[in-house]
Amino acid sequence: KYIGGGYNNVIFYRKLNNNGINMTPELQVSGQVVSRSPTLGVDSLGRVHIAAEMDTAYRNGVMIQYILLNNTGSVMTTSQITPALWFADDYSPVLAVDKNNDAHIVWSQSGLYGTSLLYEKVNSSGSVISPYAINVCGTSSHALAVDAKGDVNIVCTNQNLPTQSEVYYTKINGTTGSVIIPNTRLTFYPGGANSPHVVTAPNGDPQIIWAEDRDGNLELYEKRVVQKQKCAGLGNVTSSGPLGKGSCPDKK
Repeated sequence: KYIGGGYNNVIFYRKLNNNGINMTPELQVSGQVVSRSPTLGVDSLGRVHIAAEMDTAYRNGVMIQYILLNNTGSVMTTSQITPALWFADDYSPVLAVDKNNDAHIVWSQSGLYGTSLLYEKVNSSGSVISPYAINVCGTSSHALAVDAKGDVNIVCTNQNLPTQSEVYYTKINGTTGSVIIPNTRLTFYPGGANSPHVVTAPNGDPQIIWAEDRDGNLELYEKRVVQKQKCAGLGNVTSSGPLGKGSCPDKK
């Protein structure tokens, strides 16, 4: 699946097969209002869930819109999932789809009261469920993954010092919207960390990667949160990790 901005910053969609051959024509899936920064996920029915910025300029600022396409690319649902706020703008959405074909979206909101990371679950009718603010994070560097249970694993960065950012982790129950693991700091080195990403193992354990200037050079590090008492190639788990389970040492 491919989406991207087009003329006047509207969103277009095109479906390709495994050989890169077009299966659908290029389709405009957003209205004439300025749209940008699209992200997408595909559910088990072949439907395409899209989240994007919707910029109304001076009138209502930047909001997040949700678009659902059927498996042929036709628009089924379009909804605005954030309110119009004159004092705040919403940016940089990322999206993942769970086993129930619902979409989970996080994005940054910046306004008069500072910057925070927001989360919402959106069902296939466009109804918003379980809104939650992750106030510890306030940058556009964030990612999420839905595990096998349907729980939402979110990583993000926050500027703790003027020259240092750190990675945080939050886990949310994908059904109820309740917080399982609140905003938990994962990195503690003076060089700062950024650009986190997360995937989940089949048993639900999150595996997180980020870039960090720990020893004078910007390099990649990985943290695994595990249920077993061994970390393959990384040494033994000696104590409970910050996420409530055993945590493997950071791997460079």
